[in-house]
Amino acid sequence: MPPGAAIENPCPNRLAEILKELPLERAVLMPCADDWVKAVAELPAELARRFPVSMPPRPIVEAMLDKWRFSELLEREEVPHAKTWLLRSMEEAEALPGEEFEGAFLKPRVSQEFSRRYKAKAFSAKNREEALQLLRKTFEDGMAMVLQEYIPGPLTSHHLIEGFVDQYGRPTWFARQRLRMYPTPFGNSTLTMTVPFEKMAPAAEALRRMFLRTGFRGIFGAEFKYDERDGQFKLLEINARAWWYVEFAERCGLPVCKLAYLDALGQPGEPVEGYKAGRRWVHLSQDYLAYRELRRKGQLNLGSWVRSWLGAEDAMLRWSDPGPFLANLLRARKRLVVHRMREVMSPTAQKEEIPPANRPKPHRKREGSSTPARVGGTVPRQEAR
Repeated sequence: MPPGAAIENPCPNRLAEILKELPLERAVLMPCADDWVKAVAELPAELARRFPVSMPPRPIVEAMLDKWRFSELLEREEVPHAKTWLLRSMEEAEALPGEEFEGAFLKPRVSQEFSRRYKAKAFSAKNREEALQLLRKTFEDGMAMVLQEYIPGPLTSHHLIEGFVDQYGRPTWFARQRLRMYPTPFGNSTLTMTVPFEKMAPAAEALRRMFLRTGFRGIFGAEFKYDERDGQFKLLEINARAWWYVEFAERCGLPVCKLAYLDALGQPGEPVEGYKAGRRWVHLSQDYLAYRELRRKGQLNLGSWVRSWLGAEDAMLRWSDPGPFLANLLRARKRLVVHRMREVMSPTAQKEEIPPANRPKPHRKREGSSTPARVGGTVPRQEAR
């Protein structure tokens, strides 16, 4: 932004209007949230030339923002992933056998509106009846949903490959393992650690192959979960944008934002290889919330928690400018108070992660149901390498 410039109501659906009014001849865009990624991908050609960006072709962006289309993409590219069912109606949901709901969870096809409405990434259900109740409410609210297999395993089974791919398909990337997250089971990493890239070699090869075939370009974060049942890393999602810990990549010697900037301008930038394994990164204000949750379950005590992040780099704390870190701590404390109040007032609603006023009513099964579409599952191990 130019010095002194201010934008009223800077929302994604006004992006084209905002850019037209800016007194800039040219600038590189770097969207940092899914709705802004979509807005940038939809810019008219004239504005796209004036405000270049390093990002995938629009059809790939749209596929990665839609969980059903993304699962279809992974199926075509033979990338190991979780089984996914498209649920277009209550009739389709009711047509699924009860066992398909066991160990599965409900996710929105598009996350932004769902997250704003329910303050959650997904819903888990104990059984088919509870899942149908949740679906009834989400359909009434106009949400498009999928049912996805939940891959068993601890949260430390989650691994991420993150970085940047240039216009020639050359990656600069690193791998990390999730050590803690908040909230569970659907949240963000609060403590993470880099791991040797060789550990993720099969997953990286599948990712490289898909990127080359689809013409993927730009900053990305790909989340996998290791499935002990077949020994494969299953791809859960790809964010085609900068992620929470993008500075961590820079600290590890991978200048992904600089490379994306040069790539957007058509200037050369050499891929970077190698990083130090065992480096840890903590988002302390969020990790405090994770600690409270684990302590309540008897899975973590104060001493172990403190030892786990000693020596780690904090995502927010800078002694030269501690204001953002302190503000985050205050927000975390406020969030904790609200969380506890909801638990006291309505424990059942808290478990379902839906505000009490929005809790669904039981739904009776109707005749004439149809069969939902399904993709996903396991790629034979020899094909995934």
